[in-house]
Amino acid sequence: MPIPWEEIGVFVAEEDVPKLDSILTSIPTDVILRKQRLLANPSMKQAMLFPQPSQPRDAFHQILNGLARTAR
Repeated sequence: MPIPWEEIGVFVAEEDVPKLDSILTSIPTDVILRKQRLLANPSMKQAMLFPQPSQPRDAFHQILNGLARTAR
């Protein structure tokens, strides 16, 4: 399962980092709950792990795949 970063993450511009507290506290509860449900999915949990040595579809491979897609 590819990690849906856009659905589970919160993206903040570098210049907005000083306002991070207010940005995070302004996220609606339903959005937070949706992100938590996605993260609770067993296949998502597996995809977020960094086992040693790395394994197919683990977080290391997900990050590399994401970087490869953005480099095109």
